Amino acid sequence: MQPPSEWLAAGNMGAIIEKISAYDNAEGAIGYSVFYYVNNMYGNSRFKLLGIDGVKPTRDTIMRGEYPLEDYYYAVIRKDTPTDSPVRKLIDWLLTDDGQILSSRAGYIPLRPIEVDQNVEGMDPIYVGEVDFSSGTGGTEAMPKGSLNDVVVKGVRKPLSDIFYDGFNYIQYINSAIVNEINLHESPYLIDSYIEMEIKRSFSGIPNDYPNYELIDYGDGRTYIVINFPVGNPFFNGQESFSIPLTSDISPYGTWIDELDFSVKYNYDGDLSSWTKLFTLQAEESAAAAQELNSQAELLKQMVSYFKI
Repeated sequence: MQPPSEWLAAGNMGAIIEKISAYDNAEGAIGYSVFYYVNNMYGNSRFKLLGIDGVKPTRDTIMRGEYPLEDYYYAVIRKDTPTDSPVRKLIDWLLTDDGQILSSRAGYIPLRPIEVDQNVEGMDPIYVGEVDFSSGTGGTEAMPKGSLNDVVVKGVRKPLSDIFYDGFNYIQYINSAIVNEINLHESPYLIDSYIEMEIKRSFSGIPNDYPNYELIDYGDGRTYIVINFPVGNPFFNGQESFSIPLTSDISPYGTWIDELDFSVKYNYDGDLSSWTKLFTLQAEESAAAAQELNSQAELLKQMVSYFKI
């Protein structure tokens, strides 16, 4: 094997992820990053975490010492720092069970196996939180075209709430879209080749501060928010992602309404059951919109016998 002729350094931690995600059978096939960063700060759906000797990096394999590539966070203080100083007390507390529990809830991997009350036994802390209520913090003005990359600031994605207009209950919209997609995959009326999703446990929703998302334009002129579930997630056996449409009536990054064939507004109207959220879709000022929605509803009616219009 010939040594590399040149060394290329990524500008930031996010840049190497984007470089590998754009792999096209050329250079840049493999890179490295930090587990916390790709799971809690800058993950996307276009790369895979590789195992070593058959062991893939997950919270459990790292905590148990099974995954061989690991590192630690260090707290460094001056040698002559007084024994009773606040900084020494803080470090001592971080090493206690309470300190390790706090670190685990923040998404870090504790130094030792620790029992954490996470509401759902064994669930990664990033999947625990408020799954029904949220309020957008993305302002009231639409962003200009070409702003999708602006959601990453200094290698860190903006909070999920910043992707939606002020006051919009975005987590209801996102979780309902994911549930609908899961239900379609589980429908007995779909052909077998379409059913590739393997459910590990019932989907209970992602919290309103979930970090694993990205904004994508697939080239069809519409904007999507992609919710990513990396390997080791509590709901699916393997990596999964869900592409959910964004329109300019709910998100400053959404596709402009006048660029779509019709305008649709989504209104959350409550729960029909623990698994079913009711949304009303209102098509505005377009006979073509009503015709399109009716044709889609008719298709669903044919696929799922219990669907009622």
